[in-house]
Amino acid sequence: MKFWKHSLMSRLVGRFSLLSMVAVFGVGAIAFWQAKSTLETLVLEHLEVSATLKASALDRWVRHRREETMALAALPELRDRTDILRSADEASAEFVAARAEIQKILRSAVVGRSDWVQVAVLSGGEGKIWVSTDRSRQGEYRDREPYFMAGRQETFVQNPYLSWGANEPTMTGATPLRNSKGESIAVLVVDLNLAKIDEIVDVRTGLGDRSKAYLIDRSGQVVGGRGLAQSDPSEKLKTPQIDGVLAGEDGSGFYLNDAGIPTIGVYRWVEAPELA
Repeated sequence: MKFWKHSLMSRLVGRFSLLSMVAVFGVGAIAFWQAKSTLETLVLEHLEVSATLKASALDRWVRHRREETMALAALPELRDRTDILRSADEASAEFVAARAEIQKILRSAVVGRSDWVQVAVLSGGEGKIWVSTDRSRQGEYRDREPYFMAGRQETFVQNPYLSWGANEPTMTGATPLRNSKGESIAVLVVDLNLAKIDEIVDVRTGLGDRSKAYLIDRSGQVVGGRGLAQSDPSEKLKTPQIDGVLAGEDGSGFYLNDAGIPTIGVYRWVEAPELA
């Protein structure tokens, strides 16, 4: 009888222990998955805020460069000297003197502006560089460049493209230079330094040193965020997420990045400039 009692008690204790262990593991698993889900949500929300702030900073940067270009084009002395270039013979003393004065105006404008690389005045008809802060460029033509064609009529900032000779991304702002009658007589062109864009994109998200951010243009070329820029600037990145965002589809979640590494991230399209 004592044996039977001990055996029954052992079975009851064993079953109770088993049930307790199952309950503990169950509660632990539920707590783990809830914590994991909460953490994932917090990370995605953090990334969403970071992406929004960076997009706003990019928009402000482009807007300010546009305003600066327009302000320079509005200088009466620049417009008057440019009108002389349009009417005078390039070999004449009048042309040479006007070009020298414009050179001083442009160089003065560049001083203190780290976002400006080169400033030039192009003839309105054929896109010939009349004056440039980089004198080696004077006499070259830019008549087929989108910024020149658009800049004859309105202020325009061209999206990142591979610059002449340097084979690295740049952006160019352009705006009409008008005479006292309001006629478009030339195009003021400003090549922009994209280092500031790198700074904006590379601002840490607060999620550790392994977090990365980069900016790509419509072709998939990296134009900002040097942490992931390729050794070959002409190389394009391609993933389903990149294809989607280039089609205007914002998103977030878990996916494989361009290197095939599992990643949690946020991707979105920035309207102006056209970047993602």
